Amino acid sequence: RKGHRLLDDVTSLARLQAGQGGDVVEQAVALATNGMIPASLVQNALHEKSGGLTPLDQAKRAFECDYLVRMLKITQGNVARAAKLAQRNRTEFYKLLDRHQIEPQRFKPAR
Repeated sequence: RKGHRLLDDVTSLARLQAGQGGDVVEQAVALATNGMIPASLVQNALHEKSGGLTPLDQAKRAFECDYLVRMLKITQGNVARAAKLAQRNRTEFYKLLDRHQIEPQRFKPAR
């Protein structure tokens, strides 16, 4: 989709799966909510496609990323309010956003 950027590690993960890469990337693009495709989305798609179970650490990262995105959608990109809803301090919340490469300004309403 237009506006989505593939991360280098996501592209590499997709290439590891000969014959499945295109489908996996397509699924990851459809699931991406903020214009970025986290590697965890592709890893989860690869595991689902192969019928395997997602390792717990990957599932936790995927949940954490989805949770952060939901908080930012609810608060329209207001990090202070999102952090308060998540019962975390802003510094910790920003670190989580950085870890998942989520940009809060993408959730602010267009002017």
